[in-house]
Amino acid sequence: MKKFVVLALLAFVSSLAIYGQQWQWPIAGKKAGSDILYAPQSFIDRELNFASLIVGGTEGDVVVAPFDGKVSNIFLTYMDGLSTSIAGDADFNIDFDTSRRDFVKNSERSARFVSHSISIAAPNGNTLSMSGLKLRRRFKTGERISVGDTLGTMAYSYKKVPEPSVMISVSHYGKAADPMSPFGLKTTFKAPEPITPKQFLTAQQAKEDIKVLTDILVDCYPSLDEFITKDALMAYSDSLAQSITGKVDMVDFVIMIMRMSAFFHDSHINFWPSWGIGKRTYWNLYLGLVGDSVRVVNATDGFTGYLNRTVTAIDGIGTDSVTDRLKKYVADYDAKSESFPLAHLLWNFNSLYANNTPGKFNGFTVTLDNGETIKNNRHEGHKKPMPARKPMGWTNRNTSQGFSTRMLNDSTAYIGISTFNLDETGTDSIRNFIHRNLDTPHMIVDVRNNGGGSGDVLNKLLSYCSDKPYATTRHSSKVNRRGHFPSMIHCRNYTPELDIFGEEYKELEGRDGLYCQEEESTLMPDAETAYGGRLYVLVDELSCSAATLFPANIARSHRGVIIGRETRTAYAYMTALKFADFTLPNSMLNWRIPLVKCIFDETISPRFPRGRGVIPDIEVPLTKSDLTGEKDTILDRALQMIANGEYLD
Repeated sequence: MKKFVVLALLAFVSSLAIYGQQWQWPIAGKKAGSDILYAPQSFIDRELNFASLIVGGTEGDVVVAPFDGKVSNIFLTYMDGLSTSIAGDADFNIDFDTSRRDFVKNSERSARFVSHSISIAAPNGNTLSMSGLKLRRRFKTGERISVGDTLGTMAYSYKKVPEPSVMISVSHYGKAADPMSPFGLKTTFKAPEPITPKQFLTAQQAKEDIKVLTDILVDCYPSLDEFITKDALMAYSDSLAQSITGKVDMVDFVIMIMRMSAFFHDSHINFWPSWGIGKRTYWNLYLGLVGDSVRVVNATDGFTGYLNRTVTAIDGIGTDSVTDRLKKYVADYDAKSESFPLAHLLWNFNSLYANNTPGKFNGFTVTLDNGETIKNNRHEGHKKPMPARKPMGWTNRNTSQGFSTRMLNDSTAYIGISTFNLDETGTDSIRNFIHRNLDTPHMIVDVRNNGGGSGDVLNKLLSYCSDKPYATTRHSSKVNRRGHFPSMIHCRNYTPELDIFGEEYKELEGRDGLYCQEEESTLMPDAETAYGGRLYVLVDELSCSAATLFPANIARSHRGVIIGRETRTAYAYMTALKFADFTLPNSMLNWRIPLVKCIFDETISPRFPRGRGVIPDIEVPLTKSDLTGEKDTILDRALQMIANGEYLD
């Protein structure tokens, strides 16, 4: 005990030597530690945040100087990444919003995430840098400022953080330093250490990681029973571990984990390695499930003569049997949605088969419709398939703003929304477009290939798209417990002793876990902009999260017609909101696990079957032309409906 106390005292003295006296929290009127969104060693999207402290609040919150020092730099800044940015002179002769727009003019960057940044140097070699600010005036370099001096107000710090925030980083004589201890906070900062990539795991290491992952899922994931029982998962985990008898190649271990992850049809569960695993490869022939048949959908040079040929067997087994088996290995979609697995078999057939069929990793035999057989080999390197294809993922991708608006003809307005993480300017632009077209007979809202985003933006856009209230259901949320998750010893952004959820989560008789029951509320039309014409909503297998909730509200309220393919996220529930970032101790695979099961509707009906996504009123089958981009079959079907006068029954 004495040794521990001495070491702790030495650490405290060392901290004082580096940082001096405790700093004042930079958000005026808030206590130290309030509203931390991201601390060092957490992930923002899939990007490791190892050195920055990101603090949230409300746009316009007053930001003050944490200590006495000198201003060393002022810039107008846009963060391209957590460690990369573009910067320019901050012109205080024009208003802040104009300077932001001018800064990103003729680029795909969003003006919303352009902000002032300021660096303040202390006499002991520390420099604090803060971005996400609207500075109240131009500070001169070398100017002395005192602790508590008003610097400006909170704006937006980083493109992957949709809420108002400031980003704080600290350096000590040019090297990244701890941004938390100076404020008197328990720190998560770790000095960066180089990661040595592993090519192999020992049997013991692989078994340990499988057990850790199993414990995490049982401990934290509130929707486990939707897919598999706890006992069945543990039995599978044990059998998988027992099958490992020797050294395991990292590529093979990742494939094992991919098979395990396919149990959980959840588009909000993600995992990725800490370093690149495997090499780039290409195939002679690229197969895909097109309708009811497997075909050659792409080919490299020398094999283009096989394009569009039908495949009847793979390694002597009929393609119907092969595709039925491969469907169970598809992950990254919700519950029992049927369209995403079919799409995955169109664009990723080869890897799905090779990775899940023993001995076929480097190639397999294809039998064509005329009886000809050909060896389809995987090769190291990168060779662009010919003819070049346009990925399905570019449909409705409005990368510069996240949305687009245009008139398709005199009677049809079109709004494409590729994300619900829109800033207020973007949301206002959509509202203004709808307002200008309140008398337009037909309006298409396209939420295909949309990964979701802000619930506030979702509700605003819904309010613009109806002149009547939306039908409501009583929502609830489920968590496994309020906190103290033992498995969070492997978590980057939470600790085992932390209470994550409050007293609003309570037990319900006859149910496991804890539930928060929410009051029913009615979503009302916007007072000034409420479209009452014919509404057509386009969806597909890549419509996730908020992009599923948008058509769900439209369908449940009979507000418009849904066209396309079943959404990737389930209609009745999704597991999301709070995410815990885990790293397996040996393989260093990173896992993001959602902690809250959001239950939107417990009604089961033919229109909304349990566990399914939003099923379109008008279904448009997936075709090869969708893969190549030759046609937009879903938009074409909507325009055909409009031309024919088709609408809701």
